[in-house]
Amino acid sequence: MWKGFEFEVQGSLLEQVVDLSSSMGMAYERCIDFYKDFHTHDRLMFVFPRGSCLMDIRTKNPSAEYQLDSKSFFILPKHLSHDDEGKSAIYDTLALYPTWGLILEGAKNIKVKETELSFLNKKCQNVPKTPWMNHLIQHYFFEKVIAKSERVHLEFFEKQIVLEALKILFKKATPEPLPQDLKEQPILQRALKFIETNLFEEVGLDQIAQNSFTSVSSLLREFKKSIKKTPFAYIRERRLEEALHLLKKSTYPVGEVAVLVGYKNFGAFSEAFKRRYHKNPSEFL
Repeated sequence: MWKGFEFEVQGSLLEQVVDLSSSMGMAYERCIDFYKDFHTHDRLMFVFPRGSCLMDIRTKNPSAEYQLDSKSFFILPKHLSHDDEGKSAIYDTLALYPTWGLILEGAKNIKVKETELSFLNKKCQNVPKTPWMNHLIQHYFFEKVIAKSERVHLEFFEKQIVLEALKILFKKATPEPLPQDLKEQPILQRALKFIETNLFEEVGLDQIAQNSFTSVSSLLREFKKSIKKTPFAYIRERRLEEALHLLKKSTYPVGEVAVLVGYKNFGAFSEAFKRRYHKNPSEFL
């Protein structure tokens, strides 16, 4: 195991997936009151806050502080001492650790010399995401964290993520066509992938349709035909299923569970939960 994972996370860790076995290491963490003390990594790090997650990264030598959200991704040089702190109710962040070989492969594709990459390991950068980068990260997250797909299936997306990051940095990013594998997927499958990847975030019909590469009317038609409910009814049902799972673990009070599954109003959560399971949430503690 390479350097940077010696210390445990401080806070109430809800989910953690760490895989450092390939040319693209990854760490996904979802947590309440997240904090990780100063540490370093032996690889360059790409940080992708998800949904409504807000976080701070503070560095030493040089001393600096950065505020991160899901509109951008953050590049942190290797060997730079830093800490990580969640600033929103839920810390929800994916970090990727590409090898230098993977970086060089991407650079070769866009005709960038290795000498032009030296800045990557000299300074931090907060970089706006392109729509294509956003799609790549959403798809990679679903396959890696939710579906737990086979290693070989993920290599394409790992290379594309690095390539897109370099294209953005060197101002060579261009709109990408819909990949063939997505063209062949049914609309409902695309939509469910996006929903499950963002289950606890506020998403609208336009956003679901856009990330499913379809129109709102086609999206609603597919949901009505295939699962006999609207996208929002599906989201509500899935959130309540996750709430029941958390309550049965008896780790979190009801109020925290409501927040964890995306409810901002405790009364609305209690009413929806009782309609679904015919019991108050507290009866499962």
